[in-house]
Amino acid sequence: SRWFSLSMMESIHIRSLNLNLCWNKLFTQQWEKNTVLISTKIKLLHDLYLQPGAIAFFTPDFDYTPFLLMSINL
Repeated sequence: SRWFSLSMMESIHIRSLNLNLCWNKLFTQQWEKNTVLISTKIKLLHDLYLQPGAIAFFTPDFDYTPFLLMSINL
């Protein structure tokens, strides 16, 4: 079955805080899902970052999952 995804992403800078917001709509002919993701990057070392955030699901009920990622710039 074929599915489609539409995403809109925005970054907001508040002083030294950088927030990333992403709205995503995933849909097929039978169903659709809406999610919102919010996260920020915290620099730990030269190229090492900690990225806390949460993803919220709106279809059919509201549910969210917090997450904690670690990333390295190569």
